[in-house]
Amino acid sequence: MYGVIALSANRQLNDAIKRTGAYLFAAVCGILVSGAFLALFSGVMYVLSLPPETAGAMSLISLAAGCVCAGYVCGAIKRRKGLRAGLICAAIISSAALLVSALSGNFTGSSAAARLITAAVASCAGSVYAVNRVR
Repeated sequence: MYGVIALSANRQLNDAIKRTGAYLFAAVCGILVSGAFLALFSGVMYVLSLPPETAGAMSLISLAAGCVCAGYVCGAIKRRKGLRAGLICAAIISSAALLVSALSGNFTGSSAAARLITAAVASCAGSVYAVNRVR
């Protein structure tokens, strides 16, 4: 074990952590980008005095931007199987968004499907672009 950092005594657990690390890192990056876009859009709504009905569209745009970022980061790390990487990142981000909305009491089931589809398409687009990018 010289020069090797063991995360756990169990080799299978170490392999599982190595396989999922890129997905989790990319999802965290995507969530941070979504949060930054949400803050930007809330500032725009405040400055321009936009009606509250625009909040749904702006939150969907920020989710898509975060998913594109997450897909791109994951595709750049993995460098193969871009669609699978994008779908996994979209699932992680969508489940986190669904959990936050359910815990805050703002859960609406009608928009959950639209958000999931938008997240999947955006994340897959980012990861496929990163995988097929000429280096």
